[in-house]
Amino acid sequence: MRTSLQGRLDNTPLPYKEGLMAVKEAVVNAIQAIDLADVRDGHVIVTIHRIQNRQINGIEAENGGVIDSVTIEDNGVGFTDKNFDSFQCLDYSEKREKFGCKGMGRLMWLKAFTHAQIDSAFWDGDELKTRKFEFAVSRDGNDVTEPKESDLSWKGAGTRVKLCNFRAEYEKQSKKRFDAICNDIFSHCIRYFAVGAPVSVVVKEENGSEKNLDSILRENTNDRKESKFNIGDWEFTANLILVKSGIPVNSGIFWCANGRVARVDKKIFRKHPIFDNALSDGQKFLCIVQSAYLDNNVRPEREGFTIPENHSKDDSKAELFQMPSFEEMTEALWPCAEEFLRHLLDKAEAENKQALERAFEEFPQFSPLRTLGNAIVIPPDATRLDQKKILRNARAEMEDRVDRDIERASQKVDIEDGWQAVEELQKAIMSDSAVAAKAMDLASYVARRKSVLKCFEKALGYRGDGKYNTEATLHSLIVPMRVDSLTKNLLDSNLWLLDDRLAFHNYLASDLPFEDWQHFAGLEGDKNRPDVAVFKNFWADAPKESLDKAVPFVAGEDPHGELTIVEFKRPGRTDKECIEQIKSYVNRLSGKGTDLVTFYGRPVRTRDKVEAYAILDISKEFEKFLEDDDFALVSNGHFYRFYNKLGAVVHVLTFDKMLELAKQRNAAFFRKLGID
Repeated sequence: MRTSLQGRLDNTPLPYKEGLMAVKEAVVNAIQAIDLADVRDGHVIVTIHRIQNRQINGIEAENGGVIDSVTIEDNGVGFTDKNFDSFQCLDYSEKREKFGCKGMGRLMWLKAFTHAQIDSAFWDGDELKTRKFEFAVSRDGNDVTEPKESDLSWKGAGTRVKLCNFRAEYEKQSKKRFDAICNDIFSHCIRYFAVGAPVSVVVKEENGSEKNLDSILRENTNDRKESKFNIGDWEFTANLILVKSGIPVNSGIFWCANGRVARVDKKIFRKHPIFDNALSDGQKFLCIVQSAYLDNNVRPEREGFTIPENHSKDDSKAELFQMPSFEEMTEALWPCAEEFLRHLLDKAEAENKQALERAFEEFPQFSPLRTLGNAIVIPPDATRLDQKKILRNARAEMEDRVDRDIERASQKVDIEDGWQAVEELQKAIMSDSAVAAKAMDLASYVARRKSVLKCFEKALGYRGDGKYNTEATLHSLIVPMRVDSLTKNLLDSNLWLLDDRLAFHNYLASDLPFEDWQHFAGLEGDKNRPDVAVFKNFWADAPKESLDKAVPFVAGEDPHGELTIVEFKRPGRTDKECIEQIKSYVNRLSGKGTDLVTFYGRPVRTRDKVEAYAILDISKEFEKFLEDDDFALVSNGHFYRFYNKLGAVVHVLTFDKMLELAKQRNAAFFRKLGID
């Protein structure tokens, strides 16, 4: 049976951005050759050859120039007869038993480069022999050329592999900067550096920079430990290393197969977010994991594993074949990492507790989340908005969890008899999380009121130009203008600033002409528009049909109800006419002496006296006018008069008095939240 090298290459996947995998595999082969030679002063030298002075459209190539070829030299065992025979057999390697080699490295060479030139020396007994040959796709099937004597002067065993002519499609997308190439090789071979393999790996430019990779980890390690953990019958070994900020790789879990890094997880221990806070002063945490389980399940090209990310609860296949997922392996690894980083985690948890308290003081509406403890993590560099977003997400997660628990318990009650199911539902409803979730609804609303009061108080003062804000500005803070409750949801308006009862109404019109009111007949053509008119208990919730004036509607038999009218005036302005204006609105809307009817055709009547408010600044002159007009003083800034014949009580309040009363009504809530 014949084997086609070209066919094997066509079926060997290698992403264009991973062209340097050929170099990294050659470096690993060199390290393994040194291991087999059992030398104490092993060294690997990687030399990058670039096309010099290459210009594209007159512009010098960036990042040091285009890579043409790469040479990898080592003082390992060399291409012995046995190794040479193994090299000529695709999908086979003499190093399979010791290193788990799959014979894929040489395929990577020709996938990214056109050919490879190999020069090697090896010991045959006491005699040092040499051979050199080329490896390339050949039409006649002679992919490995006939070996010849080496032209190099060898003093001992070793190999020199030159990967020639970096294919354009791979070269274009591969890393080119010298530091980036060094970091890539270091990351791929980090397992060897972590376990202290006796080998020096040097990367250099043909005419320039040079870096010793094996010294990087050695010189930057703060602490290290080897741990083991088990999942089922599989044993895993983890080399845990705490390093300084100068190391050229980020924190992560390096999943290794047969000594090579085949996968790197950079966002790790997501279920334990305090981990990210534990690494201070730029420290990094490297976790190199090895196991026969990983060796057995690595992909042939060594770019990943045939291991699932996670398992569903009913994944019988995984259970049958004992296939731990990456999620399970990461969680099994966490206790090892937690023990290793305990001193840093303790400090991070204490600091996070303080940060959380500061965040709860800043955003008291989330204070019920204290029940979650350090499950909420505030990063040290979190901005004010970042903190609020974190707390908001924690609240959403808590509410989702509570909803799921209650729904699951409710379904159980529906299908099961007995007190146990009911008791489970009761526990779900009364759990700490459920109580906290409900408390946050009220807390958020109360905190919003505090902000509204602060904004309203600020709006009462001078603007930047030394003038007062307009009436419209203050009106809009309390309730939007030119709308009614049929065209806009006004339940979230700030009518509570005046009276909490106004939030509960059947119909509200704000700065809208009478002729545009949608629940009444008899107002056609009337362009008068009170600032705010609130109807309560006149009818039930309006159906959609009531939006169409052609359909008469009133829910109850008795069209009587409660009516409140509000008029605002610009701060600093006193308008005596506002009293007469309010009285005219009362006459018009109370149904006394007018033809105002519901769409059902029945006269509109107010059941109780009309409540009317004039909100404005009271001058000394206006105060005397009120006293002369029989208005009684309730308290400083608040007058009232009952018009018996009109059936209305008219209150005159200053803006400051309205603000003072609103603060008093909400003071107990603010004290409870700690924001008074």
